[in-house]
Amino acid sequence: MLPQKLLFYSVLPILVLIFHPLYTQNNTCRTYFDYINIFTGDCYYNPDIDSDSVQVIQRYIGIHEEHTLQTDDGYILTLIRIPRKNAKEVILLQHSFLADSKIWVSQFNESVAFLFWRAGFDVWLSNSRGTFYSQKHVTLNINNPSFWNYSFHELGYYDLSAQTKYITRATQRAKIVYLGYSMGGTIGLVYGSTKPEEAAHLIKLAILIAPCSHFSPSENLLKFFVPLYCKIHEFSRSEVTAKIMPSVNWQWKIYKGFHFVFPFKKSLAYIIGLIHGWTPDESDPKFSHALLACIRSAVPLKLVLHYTQIYKSGGHLLMYDYGDKNLELYGQKEPPLYPLDKIKVPIFLIHSLNDLLSTPDDNEYLYSLLSDDVKIYGKLKIEGLNHADFAFGRHRNERVYEKILELLKRID
Repeated sequence: MLPQKLLFYSVLPILVLIFHPLYTQNNTCRTYFDYINIFTGDCYYNPDIDSDSVQVIQRYIGIHEEHTLQTDDGYILTLIRIPRKNAKEVILLQHSFLADSKIWVSQFNESVAFLFWRAGFDVWLSNSRGTFYSQKHVTLNINNPSFWNYSFHELGYYDLSAQTKYITRATQRAKIVYLGYSMGGTIGLVYGSTKPEEAAHLIKLAILIAPCSHFSPSENLLKFFVPLYCKIHEFSRSEVTAKIMPSVNWQWKIYKGFHFVFPFKKSLAYIIGLIHGWTPDESDPKFSHALLACIRSAVPLKLVLHYTQIYKSGGHLLMYDYGDKNLELYGQKEPPLYPLDKIKVPIFLIHSLNDLLSTPDDNEYLYSLLSDDVKIYGKLKIEGLNHADFAFGRHRNERVYEKILELLKRID
């Protein structure tokens, strides 16, 4: 039996190498079964998959701007703008974990960024530190471990602060609209709670879509990572504390190679269903490779560990646990909670009953912690979308983003 397995695992990569070039000629099909024969009229080559954000925007809109700014702790970020004269509002779109601005422009003409732009918005796309467009620092090189010494706290406290100030100056608008998806929701909560006065002065409305804020114990795959917490924590305090944890490693490249071959095509939908929630009707075959192409940003171990700490705490949005250094940094032995009740920016919360990462219970708990003053626009609870569907689901626009446009039109 063992020799047969060895033969199988030896031959399979060879087959992938043989057929992979064929599958990259036509990389998009209308159904999963169309991927069996990619040379039919139902399959085609989608150049967006191999393009970066700017190239995609130029292909569909024809205009863009790139703006660089520096954070207070020395990181140099790039904002991508799709400018609009006489815009109704200015909106900043904040990407999720492992992604960058490309996630907002990877759905052809249906892309969220284009939806807002065509509705009359001046659209700005965030690229948080460490992502494809934001890999510079005034003194640190990207290969320096110290470059990666940050969590989502710094993405909110420094990055979002610098971005909102820059955008309001560049557009000469008093306030902007902020839309954060997944980790983007976490970032918005960090900024709003740690710099409440500044945030309220610069942000008209914060739209939080499936924010990853509490991670209370639930039936998803995160619970399997908890036993590894102590080992990860011990490793993180060694000399390689901030060493980059790349999303595009050799295992990921192998999986992407296998994903091009039909028998493995639907594996991505099953993996997403296990982690994010089971919504098979939302899985769109034409976005299969586009979704993988968006998972390209490296992340620091510290950021992953911070989320793990929240899960291990029983679902409390705590500041980073530095162990023995907590007393020096926070004035107490345990890391403090983010003061969500101090947020002064109006919040419109959106979540799905089918989301296994940002669960309904977590969102209801989050909403209960906010003051009544910021809940003036209420919340939107939907069904049928999992966590990833907010970016790539078949009905994401009609169920989520068109509803947002309706709200923004009412409050304009």
